[in-house]
Amino acid sequence: TDSTRGNSRTLDANNTSSVPGSAITDNNNTWGEATDSSRQRAAIDAHYGMQLTWDFYRDVLGRNSIDGNGAALINNVHVNRNYNNAYWDGSQMSYGDGDGRTFSPLASIDVAGHENTHGLTERTAGLIYRNESGGLNEAMSDIMGTAIEWYASQRNPNVQFDWKVGEDIYTPGVEGDALRYMDDPTRDNYSIDHYSNYPRQTEVHGSSGIANNAFYLFVNGGTNRTSGLTVTGGVGMEKGAKIFYRALAFYMTPNTTFAQASQATLQAATDLYGANSPEVQKLKEAWTAVGVN
Repeated sequence: TDSTRGNSRTLDANNTSSVPGSAITDNNNTWGEATDSSRQRAAIDAHYGMQLTWDFYRDVLGRNSIDGNGAALINNVHVNRNYNNAYWDGSQMSYGDGDGRTFSPLASIDVAGHENTHGLTERTAGLIYRNESGGLNEAMSDIMGTAIEWYASQRNPNVQFDWKVGEDIYTPGVEGDALRYMDDPTRDNYSIDHYSNYPRQTEVHGSSGIANNAFYLFVNGGTNRTSGLTVTGGVGMEKGAKIFYRALAFYMTPNTTFAQASQATLQAATDLYGANSPEVQKLKEAWTAVGVN
């Protein structure tokens, strides 16, 4: 239990589907020691991911937890047996242990940030989980999960930041792959990176690549594979996260489309940096590169 972060808790589901789980104890209340039980590792990872999410919301976004009022973040580890999933259920997090082949325990930093951000989205725009708003819902979780990994890397030299999603928990026996790739969403042979391809890929994880790549180009610069359009340079992660969060919290609504999301982020950038700012211009270029105008 973390009294400094709204009494957020990490619990053990004891390989059942019953959550919230039971309390996890340690013989000296010092967590992460070499002598700690291997079963505690997933709990420690989940709790660390929660702490980073909480601190990122506070320090970068200026928000007090997912609801803005300090709501506790509840994490359950060891959900079911060999369970290849992690999810937000509307009130708490659940992490499976994976089957050791497709996934290892799913409590990585970017996954924790991703899933908890579903809670943030519920309490702000309420993006409906289907059609274009569903793709945006998934993209906002990928965006904030990746930003939280970046934030962690600024505080902890042992955290490696990249533009991959779920790379630390996906196919533990395969080096270098990931669930999704924000710099090139098409790399997974499933996701799309351009709105012109939306009719053939409307599933929310696959269509999230449109906004994911727009964010990557805006923050980092680069070239969209489908359009061939290049955004030179980027505004950096902190500005990017603040703008997309402001768009989510103040301008997006449950049925927001990709085009409306573009306008929402441009309005947020205008609020923060001015209508004629480099940030607004760079954002226009990023959305144009992914086919959203």
